[in-house]
Amino acid sequence: MVLPSAILLPLYLYPTATTPWTNLYNSLSAHPNTQFDVVINPDSGPMLVGPSDKSLSDYIAAVSNLSTYPNANIYGYVHTGYGDASLQPALLSNISRYATWNTYEPANIHLDGIFFDETPNAYDASIYTNFQTATNLARSSKLSKVIFNPGTIADAEYFALADYIIMFEGAYADFDASKIAALSQAVRANSSVVIYGSTLTEADQKTFVSQLVDMGLGSFDITTTDSYATWSALWAAFTQQFSSAVGVK
Repeated sequence: MVLPSAILLPLYLYPTATTPWTNLYNSLSAHPNTQFDVVINPDSGPMLVGPSDKSLSDYIAAVSNLSTYPNANIYGYVHTGYGDASLQPALLSNISRYATWNTYEPANIHLDGIFFDETPNAYDASIYTNFQTATNLARSSKLSKVIFNPGTIADAEYFALADYIIMFEGAYADFDASKIAALSQAVRANSSVVIYGSTLTEADQKTFVSQLVDMGLGSFDITTTDSYATWSALWAAFTQQFSSAVGVK
């Protein structure tokens, strides 16, 4: 069995004094040997301003705090329009804007990689070339970790570009474990699933977490909510269950 590498958390909750990321900080402290891949999304990508602009001050405070935890990888969200060539200039601009976070001197708001949302699942040569250009820019900009999110089973060619590919993103009621189990072990080790709208009890979630671990997925998330801007009612339980299932504290 290949153990999952990380909890994958799409964290689209805007950090303020009234909506802090305290739940995440607590889990990072409680499970220092568990890897958390955290996707931040200031404004469907980076804000149009640079990190020196005061409108990003809430994110600077939150990300600089998050950066103090060695078990957190931080990804910047970008939308891609499934490789639409007309959106390519904006995509490359967004990646370059995130790269400026890594050279911001007043605070450590360093990002580890880019989360590419709305990526295609079917291979197309011209679209592949667009994503190859984008991922090359990310890696050359020291945003070296890359996650693709087609939200469904993707063709294997895209694994040459991404470290992880989300092979399912959807409601718990729609999750078909057999489709994930049908993937080769090598593919599953670099695959992720994001499951929202879970109606599981805490005990049933524990069983489900163990099942996903046994599949050998690269990373996954389970949340009771339908929004990535709110915390799962079972978030703390999930992080404990995940850590226990992979045999770490």
